[in-house]
Amino acid sequence: MLSGQVSYFLHFTGPSAAVDTACASGLSAVAMGEMNLRYGWDGAVAVGALSLYDMWSYTLACLPGAMLSGRCQPFSMKANGYGRAEGVGAVAMRHLGADLAVPPLAELRGIAQDSDGASVTPITRPSPSQQLECMRMVWRSEAADCGAVECHGTGTPVGDPTEVNSVGDMVSQRVCIGGVKGNINHTESTAGIAGLIKMVNVVQQQTMCPHGAGHWSPELSILSTKQKEHLILSTECQQLREGARAAGV
Repeated sequence: MLSGQVSYFLHFTGPSAAVDTACASGLSAVAMGEMNLRYGWDGAVAVGALSLYDMWSYTLACLPGAMLSGRCQPFSMKANGYGRAEGVGAVAMRHLGADLAVPPLAELRGIAQDSDGASVTPITRPSPSQQLECMRMVWRSEAADCGAVECHGTGTPVGDPTEVNSVGDMVSQRVCIGGVKGNINHTESTAGIAGLIKMVNVVQQQTMCPHGAGHWSPELSILSTKQKEHLILSTECQQLREGARAAGV
C-alpha cells in the first residue's frame, strides 16, 4: 500500500509497486523501473527505498545468529558482522533521448538480476558462481570502461572475500572498489540505492571517495591475502583510471 500512497500524494500515474528482495530491494526496484522504460513506458520512473526501524524485534531476532556488530567493516580481517542503519534514498529515471529540463546525471548502461537458487547453504551465503554470472550478464561490453565498483560489502568473513574474488575475476585493469556501508553502516533495503547514488557522484567527479570512515586500515585489508593487486581500496581519495567513464554497483 505504501507505493500507492506515494503515487497518490505525488499524483504519479502508471505502474506502482512495492518490492521486497531484502538487501537488494533498492536495486531490484531500479531494475523494475528500467524494464518499464525499456518495454514501452514513455514517462519518467521514480525509484525509492527506505529503512526505518520503528520496532526492535528484527534486531533482537538477529542477535542469536551473531549477524550484527556495532559497525560495518567491509574488506577488513576484523569484520565480524554488520551494523544496522536507517536511510532513505530515491532516483528519477527517464529515456536518455527524452527532452529533459534537467540534464541527466548518469546513464544506466545495463542492469541484471539473478538468484543463487539452491547452489549454496545456508540461504544467506553468497554463491561465487552466480555472483560472477550476474556480473557477466551486465558487463559483456562494459568491463573495459569500468573504473570503480561499489560492492555489497556488509563486513562479514564469508561474503566480503567472495565478492572481492568475483570482482577481481571480472575485471583485469586497475579498478577502485569500495563499500559505502563502511561509512554509513548497512541501510538494508536502502543499501543498493545508497551505493548507486554514491557511484553516480564518483563517475561525475572521476574520484573514488575514501573508504571506511576511520574504521579501516590497509594492514587489515583482506585484499592483501587475496592477491588482487589491480583492485584499489584506500582511505584516501583515488582518481579513476584515465578513460574510465563507467562504474558498477
